[in-house]
Amino acid sequence: MTGRVLIPPKLAAETRTEPIDFSPFLLTGQSISSAIATCTVYSGTDAAPSSVIGSVGVVSPLVNVKLTGGVLGVIYQIRVDATLAAAAGVLSISFYLAIIPDVP
Repeated sequence: MTGRVLIPPKLAAETRTEPIDFSPFLLTGQSISSAIATCTVYSGTDAAPSSVIGSVGVVSPLVNVKLTGGVLGVIYQIRVDATLAAAAGVLSISFYLAIIPDVP
């Protein structure tokens, strides 16, 4: 199953953690055992889009994705794949992240 979430743009110099909530997609008793996040360029140019992902942590039903850096004006697509406990499968949530100037 794949879902989408909306998050606000990130300032170029900002580092922040986005909590991605998988609870609407979990059945009663299900939990997340691990997760990974991948980053690709949706629009613009960045030779190393994976550097936008700082770290990923799981506190089921949340997956906390640390976002850092990025190229001004680029829009990234971030995909978070959460592995369910007891080999129950994988859930995915994607979102777009725009990098905006630090000073308007």
